[in-house]
Amino acid sequence: MVDFSLDINEDSGRMGVFDFENGKSFQTPNYVPSRIDFNHLERSQLIRDNDYHDIQTGEYVCWLDRNQITMLLNDSGYYQRTRYRISSELRDMNVTARLLHFNFYSDVNTIDRRLLELLLELQNDVNADIIEIPNMYAGLDYRRLIDTALSWKEGRGVTKPLMGIACNPTDIDLLLPSVNALDAVGLNLNRFSKPLLYHSRNTLKDQEKMIYGISAPRHYSTVDKQGTLGVLINWFGVDLVSNPVLNWKASQAFMGKISEMSEDELYQMATNSRYFAPPDYSTHTFGYMQEQYGEDYPLSTTCNCPICERNTIQTILDNYLETNSNSRVHQVLSYRDEALNYRQALHNNEAEEYINSKPFIRRIID
Repeated sequence: MVDFSLDINEDSGRMGVFDFENGKSFQTPNYVPSRIDFNHLERSQLIRDNDYHDIQTGEYVCWLDRNQITMLLNDSGYYQRTRYRISSELRDMNVTARLLHFNFYSDVNTIDRRLLELLLELQNDVNADIIEIPNMYAGLDYRRLIDTALSWKEGRGVTKPLMGIACNPTDIDLLLPSVNALDAVGLNLNRFSKPLLYHSRNTLKDQEKMIYGISAPRHYSTVDKQGTLGVLINWFGVDLVSNPVLNWKASQAFMGKISEMSEDELYQMATNSRYFAPPDYSTHTFGYMQEQYGEDYPLSTTCNCPICERNTIQTILDNYLETNSNSRVHQVLSYRDEALNYRQALHNNEAEEYINSKPFIRRIID
């Protein structure tokens, strides 16, 4: 039986354990790197396997447009190729829990019963450990989708945990009548919404259901893009947090743009990459940090991950083709460490003090 048990639940956050019926489990609060994050970790020359072997969760984000959905529904060969590809991507993440999350392009405006059941089946077929009931920023009858998913799970004899997804506060209200039948609730934060977080805190934080903050922004416009909630989104009762993944069309366009850039333009792009600083949760650009602290500023001053231990601001920028990748690797490792630190703070009844020590957290919450 799937079970999420809260060990500590207080005003400043909560911690717990998510247990699967097969004996696997992971602790919360926790960070969920994407498959792309794992790619950065795996190809980094500064990172070894044992630097991240203790990461417990991973997510593959699947973007779908109307054409892909039509092919999935009507072409069994395309479905099988998609299934094989995603299975391989999930399997390559050596973690306890593997999740598959669906995002939709703007030409997809609804999820009917046939599509919903196909996406549920696909998650089951690729052996995702938690099955989400997909949602989108549209006027869906999500109550109906929840009922359909629960019927599908019972009819198919699926024992994996089921997770509803809320894109706005009203979705949480739709989920509440069925929350006992669900094992988790996901909050889609791709369009960041403080009301969604606060409504979740007010209605779900005291319930023993895992809350997953999906696609939480790496930096927030509410503080001029200079800070992030990071794993301390747990203050709202969120147990897991992941970051957005660029869709493949935008990624291709971006890579095409990079191929045409001069060295000066590439260097300037590197200076605009943002660095997550664990001491205060700021996300300033390397260019800003260079102006404030000087080019010889050792990043080990703020973080002890392998990237920061071996670099100054200038050496990060000198390797401008890898600046963004190095920054991503650093963030994964420091978010992992912050999750551990926050668990310890909760255990020691010091969570409020820990939050107050992060100025850019306080500015977002207040």
